[in-house]
Amino acid sequence: STGYAVLFEIPEEEEKCIQFDIPKNDDAHMIFLAVPISLSSPAQEWFVEQASELTKARSAIDGALPRKFPEDPPDDIMQEIEHFLEKKKGIKRSGVIIKLQKPHHHRPIRQQDLSWFVPVVINHVERYQRKGEGSGWDAKVKLGGWSICFESDAKQKVFIVHDVILVSENPADDDAPEGISKRHLTPLEEELTGSISAAQSILDEMRYMEKREARMRLTMDSINGRIQYFSYISVGVLLAITYLQVTYLQRYFKKKKLM
Repeated sequence: STGYAVLFEIPEEEEKCIQFDIPKNDDAHMIFLAVPISLSSPAQEWFVEQASELTKARSAIDGALPRKFPEDPPDDIMQEIEHFLEKKKGIKRSGVIIKLQKPHHHRPIRQQDLSWFVPVVINHVERYQRKGEGSGWDAKVKLGGWSICFESDAKQKVFIVHDVILVSENPADDDAPEGISKRHLTPLEEELTGSISAAQSILDEMRYMEKREARMRLTMDSINGRIQYFSYISVGVLLAITYLQVTYLQRYFKKKKLM
């Protein structure tokens, strides 16, 4: 399933860890990227969007993510990057180390320095773990709970762009939007899909009621307008009849010489 990358802050000279689960019989790809906190908001948004675009450019063979962004930075963002690296005297090391590991394991599966503006992509985390089973990993430990730690020795805060993309065992099923079915979905995704469907039904009902209320309001305004006109006409007719009756009685009494 495709995701949308998130941006969060790593305090200077601190460590931050996050936990996540990979459902049974599924796998995952991960994206990491370090950007300076001084970068402008449009530039930060561009990197987040590019990290999200990586999830849409998976290989048709094994579903792996590319290791480079699909687009080059625009000129204004490129100028920001070059200006920042000039201030750092060309040093690209961000000072943040990522450590990917299973709970209760003493050694991380992957440990790597993050460089400024360079994405780090880990494809097929489950397969990556299996490569280490012959080096002391417990093969009986099933895929599931994971932790990612970001250890910073930088003298400044660092923004991390991060995304985890869950994939099914069959990349063809995972990449085909129309071919996906409930058997490919995790229970959480099924529950979320049901919640979204229920929410959409409620929104549709609310929109229908809103349109119906607007239509009824127009109808009532039209009826009230007609009643108002009818009232004016009725009063006019009543006054005209009263005037005719008074005039007729005056003439009648004059003829009879009663007035």
